[in-house]
Formats: sequence, structure tokens, C-alpha cells
Amino acid sequence: MRIAAAGDDRKFAVFGALDYASGQLVWRLSPRKDGAAFVAFSTT
Repeated sequence: MRIAAAGDDRKFAVFGALDYASGQLVWRLSPRKDGAAFVAFSTT
């Protein structure tokens, strides 16, 4: 049996970190989960 989903399925990666000194949460959405996306996140 197959049940149809309501709408289109989309995937994305979420990278995040907590700046301990300020208590601020830093995050970024990316269409892929790969090394280039992680490097782009870590340099912001």
C-alpha cells in the first residue's frame, strides 16, 4: 500500500552552533549536506 504525501517533499540541511560567550544561536539552511556547505557555514 502506498499513501500519497500532501505536497512536494523537499530536503535541506540545517547547520547550527551556539556562541557560548554571547548566548546567540547561529544557523544556516543549505540545499545540500556536504563539506562545501559546512565550510560556508563555519566562515560566517
